[in-house]
Amino acid sequence: MQLRAEQTRKAIIAAAAGMIDIKGLKDSGLVEISNAAGVSKGALYFHFSCKEALASAVRVETHKQVRRVAERHLCGPDPDLATLARFLTELFAALREDTALRAGLRMESEERPANCDGPLPLRQEWLHYLHRHFAFPGDGVALPNLLATVTVGLEALGRENHYWWTEETVNGIWELLLRLVPETPEAGSADS
Repeated sequence: MQLRAEQTRKAIIAAAAGMIDIKGLKDSGLVEISNAAGVSKGALYFHFSCKEALASAVRVETHKQVRRVAERHLCGPDPDLATLARFLTELFAALREDTALRAGLRMESEERPANCDGPLPLRQEWLHYLHRHFAFPGDGVALPNLLATVTVGLEALGRENHYWWTEETVNGIWELLLRLVPETPEAGSADS
């Protein structure tokens, strides 16, 4: 019975992600989601007490997926721009294919209720990460701000046209950035 309940829960989350990806959270109804999942409203409410609880589950799945990609690329002590480019190439490839990932990021760009449970918005975490690793003494915050603008811009543009998420496009932009941006300072070399 527990396996069936878990399968039902996953089906509901997948159906919700599909609806949210297409219509946004506000315009995705629970009846529509339960129909898409092939479950009754009662089954949906057994797993999720309200629409926001279901949205929170989609957000959690999104965070897990982003973290899995990040762990493959960004866990070293001193990431460089090439490492960042590899992470984003893989992330945008996942966005092309993964409905739940797109839905979670779409919700991140929509209004988030004040009483929302769940993890902090990924964009906020991303900005902190970029400022922590790519703001150097004497350089200000121009580089992390540029990196944030490029990545969030690609994510937004790709919603309308997946061309922006293709490997060729993402790699082309990063190859240009790597040529334009000087090598990042080595750890401890900010004094030189």
